[in-house]
Amino acid sequence: MSKIKVAVIGCGVICHNHLIPLSNMPNIEIAAVCDIKPQKAEAVAKEFGCKYYTDYEEMIEKERPDSVHVCLPHYLHAKAAVYCMQHGADVLCEKPMDITLAAAKEMARVHEETGKKLGIIFQNRYNSGSVFLKSKLDAGKLGKVLGVTAEMMWLRDQSYYDLDAWRGKWKTEGGGVLINQSIHTLDLMRYFAGGEVVSVSASAAHRGDTTVEVEDVSEGRVSFSNGVTAIYYFTNNSAIFLPPCIHVLGKNGHAVVTGSDAVIHWNDGRTEHSPHEEAIKIGKDCYGGSHAFQIADFYGENGEARAQFMLDEALKTQVLLEEIYNCAGVRKL
Repeated sequence: MSKIKVAVIGCGVICHNHLIPLSNMPNIEIAAVCDIKPQKAEAVAKEFGCKYYTDYEEMIEKERPDSVHVCLPHYLHAKAAVYCMQHGADVLCEKPMDITLAAAKEMARVHEETGKKLGIIFQNRYNSGSVFLKSKLDAGKLGKVLGVTAEMMWLRDQSYYDLDAWRGKWKTEGGGVLINQSIHTLDLMRYFAGGEVVSVSASAAHRGDTTVEVEDVSEGRVSFSNGVTAIYYFTNNSAIFLPPCIHVLGKNGHAVVTGSDAVIHWNDGRTEHSPHEEAIKIGKDCYGGSHAFQIADFYGENGEARAQFMLDEALKTQVLLEEIYNCAGVRKL
């Protein structure tokens, strides 16, 4: 069986979460990587034994990959994904889809037009705790969901933003704590609440000591069509880094997801924990270890169906982001 020829655009901090799992998959050939910084691209190419480029259009033209992973700054996601799909490649793109809903919808339109597979990375849905809780919710075990709360308290100081010029700017990052750090928690909050978003009340602000333009704190209330209300609080100003925490209160029990683990405290006094599952730990702790699971899923037997599911879900989370930013009135794109 011939191997799937894969290329990666962007050799920043997240690329190893893609390249290491890909390098361990027997059906994958890593053909090339690309970054506008030659030294960075060359170093990553040497590590994974592949070619490197500084222009992704040239890479696509010469290598003709079957699939491309987009690991670029937020504002370049849609542009690169659209180009790759229009030139015959499936795409697996890092979150968020892009910095605007319009750009995200254009990605989805080109996916439909070209018939190429398009997946969006939301790896925390593959965490053992997330899978465990969603299975209980889907089976009705927790009973009617009465409410959801989500909290993310991280620390992102000036040194973090100084690492890359695109960080902390509206026109390149698209926002701050909402679209970058807490997007996974926001996505899981929506995922566990179920139903469609019907109303949003939210605020956002920059309250820290950093010199960035974007928000570093947001709180809000989201109402869903099934009657569930969710509240959230996200900040990049915590004194210490804490794992994101989501509470789901059901008629039959109270579930708590902390990081990649989950526990359900049933009303009858039982306590049930999610199974422990080893994952490849790559890079920052906040990335978790589930990139490998989503990447394997993307290339698996049900990859096309799962990619479509993740695209549809990513679009819904992008809509929610847009509604929160519009409600908060802080965004300056």
